[in-house]
Order: sequence, then C-alpha cells, then structure tokens
Amino acid sequence: MTLIWLRVALICYAAGLLYALVALTRTSEILSKVALQAAYLGMVLHFVSLTEAVVETGQLTLASVHNSESLLAFLIMVVFMLVYLIYKTTSPGIVVFPIVFLLTFVAAAMVLLAAASAFVGLWSRWQTTRMTKRMQRYGSRLPQEVLL
Repeated sequence: MTLIWLRVALICYAAGLLYALVALTRTSEILSKVALQAAYLGMVLHFVSLTEAVVETGQLTLASVHNSESLLAFLIMVVFMLVYLIYKTTSPGIVVFPIVFLLTFVAAAMVLLAAASAFVGLWSRWQTTRMTKRMQRYGSRLPQEVLL
C-alpha cells in the first residue's frame, strides 16, 4: 500500500514539475496555485507513505536507497513549504519540483525493481529446475547403446 501512496504523490509532484517547466518560459498565476496545491497534496500523501512504511517495518529503515531518497524528497518539500509560508513565493519551486519529482520517481522505481528482481530470481530457479528435470527425463529414454 505504501507504493500506491508514493505513486499518487508522484503524480501530484508531476504537476509541480509541469509548473517548473512552464515557469522557465513564462509566468502563470493559475498554474502556480494549482502546482502549489498539488505539491501540498503530494507532500501529505508522501508523508502517509513514509508513515505506513514505518508502521509496517516497525522502524525507520534508512539503510535502503529508496527509503532514503523518499525521505530526502519529503524533507525538501517540507523546507519548500516552509519557505512558501514565510515569503509567499513559489519561485524556488523551479529548482525544488524537478529534484523532488526525480527523487520520488527513483524511489518508486527502486521498489518495483526490487520486486522484479525477486521475481526474476524465482523465475530463473524455476526454469533451471524445469530444464534439469526435462534433461533427466530425456536422458532416461536414450537407448543403452548410445550411452556407451
């Protein structure tokens, strides 16, 4: 379930990334407000994902790369929101949103990559066992003259 919250937060951060890309060419107050609200929602969902991961494991596991990247992205968003509350400007978002999006994307992809590598390992063991059994079965059918 933590991966679902992280993916939804990633979608919300994508709105901030869109704002950052558009803000490089021109300013848009409407897009700025939408991106800010989407980033706030993404930050809340990101916090839910981190909290759920802590509840599942019973501890804050920063040893894995994807957990560290996810926490770093969340802390960058917290700092950005604090700066926005104090100065009422979204211009740091031009730098913050791409970084947070990238960190969250890599964190979500690492979780999928870990699950996929476990599946590939299971698949290769199954294939090895299946081929070994098949070779044994065909080997037992060979006539004795061929084997000598």
